[in-house]
Amino acid sequence: MAMDSWEKFLDPKELKSNLIAIALFVTVFEMFKDQLVERPRYYFMQGFEDGNLIVDKSYETEVLSLDKRNIVSASLLWLKKQGAFDDSIISEFNRIRRHRNELVHEMILFLSSPKEVDSDLFELMITIFIEFEKWWIIWFESSVNPEAFPDDIDIDQIIPGVEFGITMMLNIALGKEPDQGRYLNYYKQYKAKSR
Repeated sequence: MAMDSWEKFLDPKELKSNLIAIALFVTVFEMFKDQLVERPRYYFMQGFEDGNLIVDKSYETEVLSLDKRNIVSASLLWLKKQGAFDDSIISEFNRIRRHRNELVHEMILFLSSPKEVDSDLFELMITIFIEFEKWWIIWFESSVNPEAFPDDIDIDQIIPGVEFGITMMLNIALGKEPDQGRYLNYYKQYKAKSR
């Protein structure tokens, strides 16, 4: 490591900040990736057995066959067919995925060189993720359970659970909670009432 690299690495505030930025990027990416894979599986669900999801065999021909080497790519292509994404969003997702891979496999460079987590890509990822969740609510959940949704549902008024979860995680990790421990205290109060 060059001297400037040591300075970046050994600065406690900077090291902590960079570790948190990397962890947040990778965590949100993994959450998004999991949903991209799980949503199509859920669509082809036939029920549960011993706590496991039973997926119709057509999932293999309609989803997995779209890219036999990569389940995430296959899922993206199936979701594109359903109208969730267009080619430009898939291209952006692949850019985000490359940056995630770079963060994981070259982490030391981000901790000890001028390389930084791409905050614009992080924000874009969150935006795409939330828009995908909103689309899923309209496209799938409202069609399966129409009585739970008004006829004139406005997609811009939907706040998916994942949006709340990401906001809460960012607030806690970045020290932006209105009161330190607020969410934990709410949880403890809820848990005590549930007993």
